[in-house]
Parts: sequence; C-alpha cells; structure tokens
Amino acid sequence: MQKLLASIALLSPFSASAGGEGDNSVVRQMQYSDFNYVHNLEYGSLNPVSASGIPINELAVISAGYNWRQGDYHRIDDSGHSNGLSVDAYGIKRLDRVVFEGGLAYFNQNDRSRCWNSSLFQNKLNPFILADSEPSDYNTERFRVNGRMSYNVSNVFRFGINADYNVGVMSDESDPRLETKGMRFIINPGVQWDVTTAFSVGAT
Repeated sequence: MQKLLASIALLSPFSASAGGEGDNSVVRQMQYSDFNYVHNLEYGSLNPVSASGIPINELAVISAGYNWRQGDYHRIDDSGHSNGLSVDAYGIKRLDRVVFEGGLAYFNQNDRSRCWNSSLFQNKLNPFILADSEPSDYNTERFRVNGRMSYNVSNVFRFGINADYNVGVMSDESDPRLETKGMRFIINPGVQWDVTTAFSVGAT
C-alpha cells in the first residue's frame, strides 16, 4: 500500500476564549476540537442548541488535502487505485446571545476498477446496496453546506435550528450505465430548558 497525503491548514487570527476563563491563547484556538469535546457537555448532540456550549467565541479554519493510494488490500467494494482532492472551511461566531457554527466542503475523487458498489450516500446501517460486479473507473464529486444557530432566550431557555445540505454525483464517462446522483437535505429545530444547573430537558 502506497499512500501520499498532503494537507494545508490555515487558522484565522481571530481570538478564542473559554467561557468564564477569558483565555484568548492561540494554543487553545488551535486545539478547539479537543477543547470543545472536554468543556462542552452537549458536544455531538443532534440538538442545535448544543452550539451555545461551544467554549470559543470566534474561529475560522480552511483546509485542503490531496490523497493518492494504490494496493491490493482493500474492501471488495473499494478501488485498489484512487486519488482525490478535498477542500473545506469551518467557522464559529458568537454574538452576545446568538452562536453560529457551520462550514462547507468540496470533494472530488477518481476510483479505478471499482465494482460491487455503485451507490452514493449509502447508509452504513442498511446492508442492501445497488451492486454491480463489472469493474469501472468512477469519478465521485460531492459538495456540502451545513450550519447551526443557537439563541439564548434567557438564562434557562434556548432554541436553535440546524441545516445540512449534501449533494453528489458519481459517474463513468466511458460506460453506458447511468449517472448516480444523490442529495440529502436535513433541517431540524431544537429547544432546551435548564431545569437546574445539573439537569436539562431538550427536544429536537
């Protein structure tokens, strides 16, 4: 297996701070993912009000990467030779009672001699796929925009909304089979009431 991976990450000069601590260090800003995981109890929740718990006031990250891999040890529905480009941007902004979080991403990959999987946005929990045993050279292109907003109505009540738009196309220009196109659009509101400092009730 040979693999080449190159990535570039740019961090904005915005300040980052932890709630109640007032720490604006660049180190904390660069480690925002781990810091958010430790200090935000609602991290990973489907409820969009979890954005209010992000312990960072401002952040912007832009990254780009290129990967190339080749080898015979891979899943049967994966390609043994693929290369692709990815670019994404992510940001956080806190304005008094409102917190915004979101980003966009672009992905373009070429797979050679790929078979048994001509599906796009396959649900990993679903064992059924649109199988095709004839190997082909696929090109997959995806674009995603997602964002969430949380508003603190009061010290004990919050509401928010989350939107996620994901679109992609997979095709083989030298093959008579049709293009595979897919789109997902998810939008969900959410509310949360802090009954006490140690107990909250929410719904989304």
